[in-house]
Amino acid sequence: MIKKPNLFMKQNKVVNASIVFIAVILLIFVLKTFQVFLRPFTIAIIITLSLIPLFRISEKYRIPKSIMFLVLILVLLFVFHLASLLVTVESRKIDEKLPEYQKTINEGIDFITLTGGISRKQLGDLIDPKRITHYINSFIKGVASLITEIFVAILFSIFLIPSHKKLFNLQLNRSQKKRFKSALNAVEKSIRDYLYVKTTISIGTALVSAVVLYFFKVDFILVLALIIFLLNFIPNLGSIIAVGIAVGAYLLKFGIGFGSLWLLGILILIQVIFGNILEPKFAGTKLKLSPVLILLSLFLWYWIWGIIGVILAIPLMSIIKIIFEHIESTKNIARFMS
Repeated sequence: MIKKPNLFMKQNKVVNASIVFIAVILLIFVLKTFQVFLRPFTIAIIITLSLIPLFRISEKYRIPKSIMFLVLILVLLFVFHLASLLVTVESRKIDEKLPEYQKTINEGIDFITLTGGISRKQLGDLIDPKRITHYINSFIKGVASLITEIFVAILFSIFLIPSHKKLFNLQLNRSQKKRFKSALNAVEKSIRDYLYVKTTISIGTALVSAVVLYFFKVDFILVLALIIFLLNFIPNLGSIIAVGIAVGAYLLKFGIGFGSLWLLGILILIQVIFGNILEPKFAGTKLKLSPVLILLSLFLWYWIWGIIGVILAIPLMSIIKIIFEHIESTKNIARFMS
């Protein structure tokens, strides 16, 4: 008599697990298929959640919402315009400096062949100047594409920000409304805290790195600072890639030498100070996400949405975890994510 209910419960668990698995597969399919629309829309939601406290401040000091809204949109558009103008101007300079870079690369190939005993043809095929400069142009175009997507997200935010209060007026019973409001407030706080700390740390890292690059007379300092700022939103891997790109820019201009080693050491030190010392001190353990989960989520979201998915991976996993915490049947999953 006792075995039948147990068997029935086991069958229910299998059915529920199957439904969840199918739902996840369908969700990933939808995210990949409609990523052109969903990526900027997701960025817009995160921007909206981070800006809501400013509207609360405006209510407290009786600043008209229309003025606050207009100022925020103008600031966002100005920052976007400045970034896009910077990328456009700097990408044109690359074509002008192309012969200089090709000469430096050829000199580097000659140096390696003389000291390393490698044939020039083999090394020339591996380090092709035209291919390297093509990769640089492609990378800058990728940054420009990211900025364009952020602009689309700002346009979405224009419609989302005025209507954010309507979320609290959904037709739900008292218990559901309380849980929904609690989840929404938790999501807002988590995203706000993460973005404020991460943005401050990334700006600091980019500015100090830009000063160092200026003293080392590296080209395209502002674009490199922008790239360092963006890549710092990618945990662990982003800082490594940022340092690699900055040192690569130095090598393109000056070639191989002790200067590149000094620059590498200083940039790594900057990343360690801001990323490993200052950021944990300010951020603490607010997100409470497992390091293994963070690493896996980076690969998952890169596969789904590319580089933008990697940048959004941590906020998205934080939102998913908070939602799971407020649903009775998924609380165990939320604990596993911590």
